[in-house]
Amino acid sequence: MTSTPAEPIAPPAPLPAARLFYLHAKGEPQGPMDRDAILRLVSARQLRLDDLINEAGTPGWIALRDHPDFAPRARHARPALAAPIRDMPLLADPFRRICASATDFAIVSILQTIAGRMLYAALMPRLRIPSVHLAHDPVAILTSILSQISAVALIGFTMQALIYAAYYTLFLVSPYQATPGKLLFGMHVARADGAPITMADALKRCTCYLLDALTLSWGYLLSFSNDDRRALHDRICDTDVLDGPCG
Repeated sequence: MTSTPAEPIAPPAPLPAARLFYLHAKGEPQGPMDRDAILRLVSARQLRLDDLINEAGTPGWIALRDHPDFAPRARHARPALAAPIRDMPLLADPFRRICASATDFAIVSILQTIAGRMLYAALMPRLRIPSVHLAHDPVAILTSILSQISAVALIGFTMQALIYAAYYTLFLVSPYQATPGKLLFGMHVARADGAPITMADALKRCTCYLLDALTLSWGYLLSFSNDDRRALHDRICDTDVLDGPCG
């Protein structure tokens, strides 16, 4: 009895080749990267709807919102820019942002010091000591002097706050969209969609600077630890600091 030869075992099917993609985002090319990596960037809102994507081996580029693999997840992406991608400026370097902020801080401090001394010179000579002999009622004299000093201090604090607010809002809503420090280091501020920030945006951003101070600059150091180079106040206000002058 002869045995029939066993049928040869078919070799396993070759694994499909990994799909790789290239991105044109934030003004510069990125990749190659796989589909899951891009989906993670979309979920983290680190890509925009009009960022361009190209699959390796295929011709042409297509916007993220139009690509069949990523369109269903595109709702997680950030809005499209008002300007075309080819005109999109790069995000400003965090080190240069620190230099610009230090410059602005120095300018504001000088302005506040000058204004404070002028206020002191104008108001302190007007302090009046009550016409009550110290031996008769020292508490009344001390109370009157302290109340007058407190009033001067309150006026001074209000003036300092107004200088701070005016500096960090009026310059940002100007045609330059930048404070003098940012202008000096070649950058400007815009909303996430590329539009100029409004007065409300500028006031909100100005207030959020205080959070950076309360966190001992931790909020500002966030710009070093993420790809979108956003500090805490940028994230709260949905603004970006962009390289180059406005326009």
